[in-house]
Amino acid sequence: MYDDLKLNDRIAAETTQEAKDQVYNKRKITPKEQVLTSLGFEKNRGEEAEENFYDIENFTFNYSYNETNHRDFEIANLQEQNVTTGFVYNHSFKPLTIAPFVKKRFTVYGAYWKWLKELNLSLLPSTVTVNSNINRNFNQQQFRDVLEPGVDALDLPLLQQRNYLFNWQYALNYTLTKSLRLNIQASNSNIVRNYFNQDNNSASLINQELDIWDGFWDIGEPNRHAQQLQLNYDLPFKLVPVLDFITGQYSYTSNFDWQRGWRCIN
Repeated sequence: MYDDLKLNDRIAAETTQEAKDQVYNKRKITPKEQVLTSLGFEKNRGEEAEENFYDIENFTFNYSYNETNHRDFEIANLQEQNVTTGFVYNHSFKPLTIAPFVKKRFTVYGAYWKWLKELNLSLLPSTVTVNSNINRNFNQQQFRDVLEPGVDALDLPLLQQRNYLFNWQYALNYTLTKSLRLNIQASNSNIVRNYFNQDNNSASLINQELDIWDGFWDIGEPNRHAQQLQLNYDLPFKLVPVLDFITGQYSYTSNFDWQRGWRCIN
């Protein structure tokens, strides 16, 4: 209401000491206050270190925290918080292949038996990737009573809004043979709603005493899940002399998607 007036002018305009004190006690009203904190770290493998699937170097961790506090002549307190943290695991396996007929003692003469020497099987996947992240946004705001003197004050509520997510994804690439490749991907998104007076009951009231850190490791409830499977096979025309001028590939893709249905409670 007095955002265009200086504090000293407001104090001077009052006729009683009590009124002057009331204005002076509100001097902490500031245009904006912001605190920003960010932290990230990563560990890399040494150049001569041998790679293993259990190495800590296969992981990449991240963390960031941001907070904004705001006050002005209309807003008594506005607080916004955001926390994002997670990890990525990635590893590429060394090939481990069985080819029983490639050795000399299994050599089969004749161009039409070439396919027998090409039989092979890979025992390990090519790459494995897993990542997960927690993303939490918290907002609370309370307005000031800016009514004229003599007007009954309103009981202004504290408004809060939360959006807590827990997500994860994984991908597997598998070269089963030199000609057959498999790729599997999946992702899952969870909604965390652990801030009600009754656990995960959206029909109950929100517990306003809980902040962004309460129940931080709660994975929540599944909201959406998606999967994809893709299979690629190089048709072995090159192994048949009369057909070696032909190239061809067979591909198969399968998708699955699920989304949670929400029910309104009156």
